[in-house]
Amino acid sequence: MSSTVLYRISGLALLLGGPLAVAGRLLHPPDHSLMSQTSPIWPLAHLLLLLSFGLTLLGLPGLYGRLAGQMGVTGLVAYGLTFVATLGALLNQFHEAQVAPILAANPATQALSNQGGVLQYAPFGAFEPVRGPLTVIGLLLFGVLTVRTAFAGRWGGALVALGALVYLASPLGEVVFHIAGAMIALGWAWAGYGLVTEQAARLPGTASRRAPSL
Repeated sequence: MSSTVLYRISGLALLLGGPLAVAGRLLHPPDHSLMSQTSPIWPLAHLLLLLSFGLTLLGLPGLYGRLAGQMGVTGLVAYGLTFVATLGALLNQFHEAQVAPILAANPATQALSNQGGVLQYAPFGAFEPVRGPLTVIGLLLFGVLTVRTAFAGRWGGALVALGALVYLASPLGEVVFHIAGAMIALGWAWAGYGLVTEQAARLPGTASRRAPSL
């Protein structure tokens, strides 16, 4: 597979993932209570978020491949943290879409899935306090380093970094958490659009030609 095809596929994946994430967060119930987990809209919201994170995972390698030469070793660390954090979010969304509603609907297991329950953040449990800070560090670094490149979608990195900072205020409420997630997803979509347009500009026949003289 040529780098051009890889970048276009990655860009399209990031571009599609952004709107799906925004839709999922807009549909998401206001909290993670048992009532919310058993509501009809819960599985749909988390399915959209699951698809979004899957597309982001598909798009991140191509985005990093395009920017690696301008990011250095710090960029590799940022990419690693970002990829692992996104993979963790994907697994968490699978749990919340497929497992949490079953636990919440069964009186014998409700306490496990309720807010503060040991399976609320499955499959991570005790690692959740560590995963959050590492996610912020990875996204913040990757976003800032993206802005510093000569990449067409570099300002998407600014939105990713800003979303990571807003994520720090998530303890203020569920709404803040979803705003941060939407900002990050739209930042990836912006970067994806940059990848797509860059590659389109390199296709044969897209370069401007001098008009024939009369």
